[in-house]
Amino acid sequence: MHRATPPDLSPAGILSVSAHEDDHASLRSILSGARWRVVETCAPQDAKRVFLARPMPLIVWTTGASVRDWRPLVAEILRLPDPPSIIMASYPFRENLWPEAIELGCYDVLPLPYSSREVPRVIQMAGEFRDRKCELQAAVPLPARRERAAPQALSAGAA
Repeated sequence: MHRATPPDLSPAGILSVSAHEDDHASLRSILSGARWRVVETCAPQDAKRVFLARPMPLIVWTTGASVRDWRPLVAEILRLPDPPSIIMASYPFRENLWPEAIELGCYDVLPLPYSSREVPRVIQMAGEFRDRKCELQAAVPLPARRERAAPQALSAGAA
């Protein structure tokens, strides 16, 4: 089985998913002096296609009144073999978004408008989290992970 190497956050490292150009422009502006480059898509339905064509370690996904239901699209991306860390963003900020996003498997939630302090901090932490996760997965051979999971599944079925 092919194992992806842990990505670095080199240029072309973040996919921005938003129906609003202002969100992309704000993210680009905040990250302009950093080592991240923003790749954009305005259609949430295109996020998976863009990601598969150009895998990136991070996605910043903006939800809003115009986006009907982001959950199935995000869940589909998170089920991919080497999924990115996904950071949700919302305007207006919805308190219930954080538990929904975390339960689904996203890394964090940012309020809009973006904070020039918070965005780089959260992106850096999400990238480091994903790198550590990739390193841990690479350190445990796939058959050993399956063998370790099998006794737990058997004991759960015997109970």
